Amino acid sequence: MDMKRLFPAALLLLATALPADEVLLKNGDRITGEVVKSEDDSLIVTTSYAGDLTIKMSEIRKVVTKETMILLSDERLLHVNELDLSKEPDTDADLIIVNPEPWIYGEGYKLKGIVNLAVELKEGNTNSDEFDLEGNFELRRQHDRFRLAGEFEFDKAAGVISKNKQWLVGNWDYFPEDDARWGFNAKRWYYGLTASLERDELADLRLRAVFGPHVGYQFFESKAMNLLLEGGPAYTHEDFTDDDSDRNYGAAAWSLNFDRYLFDEFTQFYHKQTGLLEIGGNNKLVHKSWTGFRFPLVGGFIASAEIKLDYDGEPAEGKDELDTTYNFKLGYSW
Repeated sequence: MDMKRLFPAALLLLATALPADEVLLKNGDRITGEVVKSEDDSLIVTTSYAGDLTIKMSEIRKVVTKETMILLSDERLLHVNELDLSKEPDTDADLIIVNPEPWIYGEGYKLKGIVNLAVELKEGNTNSDEFDLEGNFELRRQHDRFRLAGEFEFDKAAGVISKNKQWLVGNWDYFPEDDARWGFNAKRWYYGLTASLERDELADLRLRAVFGPHVGYQFFESKAMNLLLEGGPAYTHEDFTDDDSDRNYGAAAWSLNFDRYLFDEFTQFYHKQTGLLEIGGNNKLVHKSWTGFRFPLVGGFIASAEIKLDYDGEPAEGKDELDTTYNFKLGYSW
């Protein structure tokens, strides 16, 4: 007997004998493939005939797999071969996540980020075309998160500096364990600290330093869509080239981050904003926003088109309140 021919044939027979995962729908349809994970109340199944299928959990009657990890809302991690969604669970834990990422159940962390090189057409205090560098980074663990974002903008033409601006903000967030004493689902709430530094030579701003606590709510957190809103009190120090404009004040600070993939991940819409509103005094408003579309390319590279607004309600003498920037970026994400 030719063993060289028998061995590959045996492997093929074994592979075809292994049972595929099955998803039984409430309408009687049966889908076979590999159960990957659940995301945004949907189950993702990879099939050989239709690629990745996204199925609403509400339409599923039963899931039968070789082995699947199930994470309940009380943070118990179960290993099961069959999940019958038509039956009432025998526990008060009802938030089911199929094959969660390890950081969700307390093992390791998730790191993601974006670095962009931007070509800008700017109107306002500066009128020039320039190259700028920016980055956004996030390290996520089960109960806490570290975020860092920054921009470095510098342009010099014919020996004249037309822009010299830096901005850096860091956030630490803590997501408490869910507890019945809260009276609501605490997993989406978080609290933490925010600190930021800003410098803008052409706006005569030597330094704007902001520090304070915040409370936030994470409405969505997934690849498909993210949305958070946070706010809190902040201590603000401003140092201008004109010493008469220097001041310290308390402010109400807020931040909003939103992104969502559209048209089967053809593009991603995003909007981010931060704001400071002085409490008392002149009720000064400082506001930044970034709004645009990202277009995934290949190998993690992305192209973006963006409108950035930078508003200072009390700028240095002779400076504009609003800078508008049109960004065309090439970047890398992971």
